[in-house]
Amino acid sequence: MIASFFTKHHWQFIKLFLMIIVFVCSYIFIANNAYMYHQPIAKITKTTDFNSNDEVVKNLKYDAYYHQVIEATLLNTERKGQNLKLESEYTLSKAYNDYYKVGGLYIFKTYRH
Repeated sequence: MIASFFTKHHWQFIKLFLMIIVFVCSYIFIANNAYMYHQPIAKITKTTDFNSNDEVVKNLKYDAYYHQVIEATLLNTERKGQNLKLESEYTLSKAYNDYYKVGGLYIFKTYRH
């Protein structure tokens, strides 16, 4: 009975198998495509947030202000694998800047001084 079910619906199983293979290959490609970018891409490995105790006032509404220290690893360019230490500032409402999350991939713009 089971064998007859598989022989009757074998094309559906082949289609399902091919869809799973395409999905897995697409996921692997998307997760590892940093080499395709010219801009530096970094993966955030650690973040530390500090409340600066300053408040931003806009239209008589108060918002907490935070300072964030970020550690990241470059995934491409000639400095691939190099660890970076960055700083960022954001507000709790995220109205001005968003905070960086551990594990996130971000494209960074480099400035030369």
